[in-house]
Amino acid sequence: MFHHQKNKMPYKPINCNFYDVILANATLKKSCKIIYREQGKTLETTAKILDVFSRKGAEFMTLDNDTEIRLDKIVSINHQVMPKTNHCKL
Repeated sequence: MFHHQKNKMPYKPINCNFYDVILANATLKKSCKIIYREQGKTLETTAKILDVFSRKGAEFMTLDNDTEIRLDKIVSINHQVMPKTNHCKL
């Protein structure tokens, strides 16, 4: 169940506070409920975040169920919704 983003939409950097949420969940190594969009569909999975990495100018995460998700396609993690803006609150 390895997901690749088929569309060629340019990567939009995500909100840095939400990036911290992703990294915190990866560090905790607990299962997360992740809702994301792919090819016009909203998908849901529950898995542990194994890795967060960059490839060809985009950021991704891999899950323990062999799913790979581009970070700008995430809708929410554990009911925390990704902010629409990529600006950080300082």
